Amino acid sequence: MSYFADIQEFIELSQRSTNVEELATLFGATIRRFGFDRFACCSHVDPLRPPEQAVMIADYPEDWITYFSERGYDRLDPVFETCQSRSLPFRWSDPSWRAHLTAKQVEILEEASEAGLKDGFSVPIHSATALPASCSMSLDGRDVDPAAVNAVHLIAVYLHEAARRSAVRLVKPERPALSPRQKQCLELAAQGKSDWAISRILGVSESTVHHHMITTLRKMGVATRAQAIVKALFQGDIRFLDILIEPERVQPERSGADREFSRSAKQPD
Repeated sequence: MSYFADIQEFIELSQRSTNVEELATLFGATIRRFGFDRFACCSHVDPLRPPEQAVMIADYPEDWITYFSERGYDRLDPVFETCQSRSLPFRWSDPSWRAHLTAKQVEILEEASEAGLKDGFSVPIHSATALPASCSMSLDGRDVDPAAVNAVHLIAVYLHEAARRSAVRLVKPERPALSPRQKQCLELAAQGKSDWAISRILGVSESTVHHHMITTLRKMGVATRAQAIVKALFQGDIRFLDILIEPERVQPERSGADREFSRSAKQPD
């Protein structure tokens, strides 16, 4: 199942939102269509005593938020700790993840389950200009379409960036501009293409594409491609229409016979 239309709708509506409350309502309605229940998109701080620059959007049970704050769980929470060192989403019920938790961290997860947060996914969010953060979505032990996880990964990062910009007056520093080739690579990555597929489309080596992507992340001060895509959308480096899949540009991965490259392959690096 494709969630591209849902992503597009969320981005378009969030761009019209005037405050964090509207963003929260929009995000909650969107993730429920994906099969999730509640969410918390927040900086890794005390939820009841956040610093001014923190992002704090959550519809978790109020009793749990108070309990979490009173016990200082922001310093012990296994989700917060894991998100410091991971870039990709992870599920709370994953046995391989839980196996590395301390007894206290397992206890925190059990207490969260008793409060109604039985299982879920968390998306780590890393940015050079923001506090460490994550966006977690709960679900009641149900299976979730892997495509829905990919979709919620992107809109969760978008929510955090939108909330951060809405809540904090940002001083816009001078930033290095992306080259045309870096923009192309980012647009194609947003379509879900691998470095190899992008190299076939653009007529360059896979290592060249990888270099462009690493340089792009470094320029934008982010840790993941999803964050780079979101930031590029906000900054106007790419448009949502730029990442719509154009069938005539798509090359099958490792198909055997080479096909004629698209016109974009003729552009110099």
